[in-house]
Amino acid sequence: MKVISANLGIISLFSTVFCISSKEQAAIARVLVSNDTEIASLATIQRAYSWDESDGFPFSSPEMFVDDNCLPNPKGDIYFFLIDWGVHAKNIYANPKISMSFRDLTLYDESKASEQDKKKFIKNGWADTKRLTLEGTAKKVDPSSTEFKLAKECYIKKYPVIKNWYSPDEKTGHGQTDFVPFKLEVKYVRYIGGFGIAGWIPLEYYQSKDDSDKFIDDSL
Repeated sequence: MKVISANLGIISLFSTVFCISSKEQAAIARVLVSNDTEIASLATIQRAYSWDESDGFPFSSPEMFVDDNCLPNPKGDIYFFLIDWGVHAKNIYANPKISMSFRDLTLYDESKASEQDKKKFIKNGWADTKRLTLEGTAKKVDPSSTEFKLAKECYIKKYPVIKNWYSPDEKTGHGQTDFVPFKLEVKYVRYIGGFGIAGWIPLEYYQSKDDSDKFIDDSL
């Protein structure tokens, strides 16, 4: 791996050999955060507790999410809901810097995996699959905003069970209102496409949809 000194917003680390361009990688990255990917790994920075010494350690767990593709002017930002009193939410309130990681799960579904991908998987295993990490700032979404309304609709469409979070319970008459909407505003994009394909994607490429349609069919 060859390190190239540069601003992270442009390119800060690339492998010595790339089989595809940064714009192609960006298009693939946008596919990985689309509705075809069910779960992402959310990582927050552990806040200080009086009863332990975990302050500053990364805390990660699988979370449901939806990208902003169904909202006006999508940029690849991510929406997710957290329990307001949970570890992740409390960590975000103390330090909003977070990351979310995604991976291509196509090979779990033989009906979607191409013969070429199957052969590559047999030969190289998971090390040769596509992975993505987004870094940025988590912001609470105003529940009274149009943004929240649209994001919630996208969320419910992807995960129908979430409708119960906001629908009154038959016994109590109350919804599970402890769930709070957050948005990851992406700042940095790290893509791994397999052996020899790894690096930081320029943010403007990731946020742009200009070239996505060109590469979408071959990306996963």
